[in-house]
Amino acid sequence: MELHVGKKCRVGRKIGYSVYRHASFYLFLSILISAATTHSYGSIIQMPSSNANIPAIDNSLEEHSGAAAALAAALASAAAVANEDDNIPLSITAAASKAEGIIEESDIMEEAHVVPPITTNNDNGGEKLGVVEQQQYQQQDDAVAVTEKTEEEDDGYVYLPTKEHAEYPIEGFSRDSLVAGGVEMPQIYFTSPNEGEVVKSSDVLVGLAIEPEQANLKERNILMCLELLFRHGKQRSCFSDITDVEMSGLEGGQLLAIATLELNATLDGRVQGQIISKDTRSMNIVVDVKPAKVGITFPRTEEHLSIQYVGIAVRLDGFEKDDGIVCMTISKDIHLNDQGMVTRVGESADQCLKPTRNEIVISTDFPEGLNGVSAQLYSLDGKPLGKRGTMTQTWFRVTPSTSLPRPKMGLLTYWDSCMEEDPKTGVPLALEIPGNFLPEIDNTDQFPVVHIGVLSARSYDRYDEAMVMIKSILFNRKRPNILHFHLIVDPAGRIYFTENFVALKLPGLRISFYDFQQVCVKPNERLLKKFNFTQSAHYSGHAGYCRLYMYRYLNNIPGVDGLIAVESDQIFLEDVVELWEQFNHFPANAMIGMPEIYKPWGAGRNKPTTNDLTDGKINGVVNQNTASGENKNDDPNTGESHKTVKMIMKNKYHGNGFIGGIVMLNFERMGRGDGWQSLVEKSISKYIKMKADLDLEVESWNPQMNDQDIFNSIFSLNPELVYALPCQYNIQFHAFQEHLRMCGMDNTNNIECDEAKNTGMFLCKRRPAIIHFMAQSYRDQGQLGKSYYSGFWQAMKQLNPDMLKYDFLENMCVK
Repeated sequence: MELHVGKKCRVGRKIGYSVYRHASFYLFLSILISAATTHSYGSIIQMPSSNANIPAIDNSLEEHSGAAAALAAALASAAAVANEDDNIPLSITAAASKAEGIIEESDIMEEAHVVPPITTNNDNGGEKLGVVEQQQYQQQDDAVAVTEKTEEEDDGYVYLPTKEHAEYPIEGFSRDSLVAGGVEMPQIYFTSPNEGEVVKSSDVLVGLAIEPEQANLKERNILMCLELLFRHGKQRSCFSDITDVEMSGLEGGQLLAIATLELNATLDGRVQGQIISKDTRSMNIVVDVKPAKVGITFPRTEEHLSIQYVGIAVRLDGFEKDDGIVCMTISKDIHLNDQGMVTRVGESADQCLKPTRNEIVISTDFPEGLNGVSAQLYSLDGKPLGKRGTMTQTWFRVTPSTSLPRPKMGLLTYWDSCMEEDPKTGVPLALEIPGNFLPEIDNTDQFPVVHIGVLSARSYDRYDEAMVMIKSILFNRKRPNILHFHLIVDPAGRIYFTENFVALKLPGLRISFYDFQQVCVKPNERLLKKFNFTQSAHYSGHAGYCRLYMYRYLNNIPGVDGLIAVESDQIFLEDVVELWEQFNHFPANAMIGMPEIYKPWGAGRNKPTTNDLTDGKINGVVNQNTASGENKNDDPNTGESHKTVKMIMKNKYHGNGFIGGIVMLNFERMGRGDGWQSLVEKSISKYIKMKADLDLEVESWNPQMNDQDIFNSIFSLNPELVYALPCQYNIQFHAFQEHLRMCGMDNTNNIECDEAKNTGMFLCKRRPAIIHFMAQSYRDQGQLGKSYYSGFWQAMKQLNPDMLKYDFLENMCVK
């Protein structure tokens, strides 16, 4: 999506520039990686050198060939991002006039990447590619002359205005104080399109105005901000003056626009100010042709990676394999000066390919430091595809584990609260000897040990995220059950959690470390190869499949007969022991417990559960059974219902599928029969065959949501194997966001409107036990984030760990 802004006196006219015509996107460095090792999926098109005879298709591709510098040069506008998994980025352009804007966009699962502007310079006076504003600080003389104080001198005190100094300025007034002082607050409102209007175009002019019309926003430190909520995500932009906005490249569906006037907000949109006025406008976009878009889903903008061999994940939307090619530029070892301008790019390389799928993963090594990637869509004749989100970029830092200091406690594989330690160093005296907890609280019927699986790899951002989630579990402890954390991490993660979790030495804990490569990566590579799957472009990479393999690896550990696998982008608001007790509610054949997703998965359950009825959801289908309890369409040999299976495979609504935020694994039941791994592979084979038989997809099925898709494929064929957890154990942030998009946001009474229900969405109206933010949406700073739980995340993040040493957890060890 692209936004153009124009002054009010020029309504309907595009003002500004298109990002794809800006010189910075076509200025490239000539340095190429000659020895870079890359892996990709699709047909590779080799880029010719600048001195070669270039065929017709490559003449315009020459514009792209250096995009490395351009990425470096052009790693474009500043933005904070948090997107849904299936998002494709949208680009926004603000005018070079008074209305300046920088956009923050996020998606429900995946992120679009718009990065802070970078400029470059060289000895030849190269073109300026962007500007990073920096505050300049003037050094003061160390020597201060002591003189007699005059009336005009500042004596360090702040005085309120008097009758003699009525014009004395005071900063920092709130909206209410301004109103109390007689200041008239401007009001913002939409002038077009009409509320609920059906717009048969992907380009829409949004008209905005204020009352009083002559109000000067700049003088009052007021910004106009526009937040858009659409099916695959949201974005936010702020402007220094009132302006109309032309939105280009919109996807079809319901769109909610939220216009605000904000006091003391930041122009980059990252910090929300105090809202002075707000108006909303819903519209229904109808388009014949889906706009082509490209998004880099990993690494995310500003991500801090702990690995050097990185799989760059790209997702395409509305761009089929015969529509053109996608070109990527990889920039390594980017150097900046003190003003944030690029002074050197160590290496850069261009790679173009004709995609065979809508997901591409290209892997290569990156050096320690600052790096970046850009991607651009081109037609087959070598022309850029225009303004519809067809160019994106990201930049990220790399600090490998080899650059981290060794933990003071050493590289542990196990620690518990009762281990004997050296009183001087705090290091366990015998790492191979576990401590002794009191027998009356060590895995008794009254106090079972709660086993919690946490996976965190590849990124320091994900380590931080997991630590917030862990603190929320510890904060909500009410019982003296021992909590055993099973941490599946890479080398940098092992160092991080040793220093930031183990070193806290909190009571009532056992902590075990496992190698991410052994538990997750190697078995997943075998599975992908067996079924000819390509790794999805989901930002989680191999980590997103790992819960399929936890049973295989952890089942052999004494005392571990079950596990709660927890995604790191969640916080607990109840004692985790209450969740553990849900194992007691599993039906006889259920081996896994998972919460339902708030909207239908393509093939979820084929029968309603008790929770469907008690939660007031609209899940489930009409009972197909006869009075005798048998289905007339059952196969007499297998007992399978052809009618039910066919209904499932045709994606008819029959109950929502399951989301992977919480996965409860009953190890004893998973080992029955041929075992869990055999069940996984047989179910995948059967699912693929059924889809092929019903001609549901032209190309073979490839799980885009990683193990979540595989779990759902298994349970759509074997619904008796899963227990649907009560909905309070996965309050999904985006369920609220999507309801607001569909129903409007005047007040919360609008949620669960007929439009939302007709799509199969539901809200859980229970006191939350776990909140799932889904793709780091806890970072949201727009109108939709602060209203729904984001504040809880910040509270857990800032929580002092000293507050977690509760008195009822004292004296748990045998002396």
